[in-house]
Amino acid sequence: MSFLSIENLNTFYGDTQVLWDIDMTVGPGELVALVGANGAGKTTLLRTLTGLLAARSGRILFKGEDLTALPPEQRLSRGVAMVPEGRRLFAGLTVEQNLRLGAYLRRDHADIAFDLQRIYEYFPRLGELRRRVSGHLSGGEQQMCAVGRALMGRPQLLLVDEMSLGLAPVIVDRLAEVLIGINKAFETAIVVVEQDVELALEMASRAYALETGRVVMHGPAEELLNQGDIQAAYLGHID
Repeated sequence: MSFLSIENLNTFYGDTQVLWDIDMTVGPGELVALVGANGAGKTTLLRTLTGLLAARSGRILFKGEDLTALPPEQRLSRGVAMVPEGRRLFAGLTVEQNLRLGAYLRRDHADIAFDLQRIYEYFPRLGELRRRVSGHLSGGEQQMCAVGRALMGRPQLLLVDEMSLGLAPVIVDRLAEVLIGINKAFETAIVVVEQDVELALEMASRAYALETGRVVMHGPAEELLNQGDIQAAYLGHID
């Protein structure tokens, strides 16, 4: 049984269909990339997995349980968390307040404090800025805070949407390093959505390519990375 299994999933915006018969699996502790051009349906798929968009048909199974009809908060309580594109922090709250919001469903207060310190170890800059309101952070600092907030919930499945968008390479490298470390140390399953195909495929063990709302290719990430049609079709040539 797969950890996450998506079966024949179809999603609409109003009367317009945007996902077509999606089949996808993620194993326990697996890091999977979801790549494709802008508008391919990557973010729509993540939003459907979290319940922010309703599936018109198909099933989303997580650890054998059908989540398809559950609202977002119930999916979160079962261990499905998302780092959204655009960070979506509360601009008037401090870094630490935003991070603590990620643990709002938890009651293990001692472990919450431990996890907060661990986030500051992953991202020392956040520790330095813990009392600064997030609206005054740089884009890279906000993205670190968004990742940290999701990790504070101790997710079993983490969905990361366009983490590299608009960020300096040194920040992107650190974010990727932390996610890979979390995946290996805690066997947290991760789905990374990226327009940066090279980054995503280097992080992942397996990958799916989307085009106009359909899965057009999937397999080991290394194999997809070396395929010329992936390089040309989705993000141009990879050196």
